[in-house]
Amino acid sequence: MSDQQSELPEVLNVKEEGSQCVLSVRVPDNCKWFDGHFEGAPILSGVAQIDWMMTLAERYLKLDRGFAGLEVLKFHNVIQPGDELDITLNWVREKHALRFEINGAARCSSGRVLLQAGVSS
Repeated sequence: MSDQQSELPEVLNVKEEGSQCVLSVRVPDNCKWFDGHFEGAPILSGVAQIDWMMTLAERYLKLDRGFAGLEVLKFHNVIQPGDELDITLNWVREKHALRFEINGAARCSSGRVLLQAGVSS
């Protein structure tokens, strides 16, 4: 990899079906989100995970909406450099909610990102 830091996971595989998308990803060793979080034992912050969900939903589900809130957010296990993960994104149009789940060797996190009403899918 180059010296340039990455903001997003490396997407290895994508399965799209309607309003749901499942991505297999690898967390880059040089991810900018690990800077200062924490020296010698890097973990991916919750803020970074939410940013990933918003960005991946925009890219793969074509959702272009602003952040409006979070519901039932749970962090079960840490995400570290090099982890391979499955990210499930499910757009629930009538609730303006993006349900997500991140799983690696164990469940990492889950929740709902509430998005502003808009003209997207």
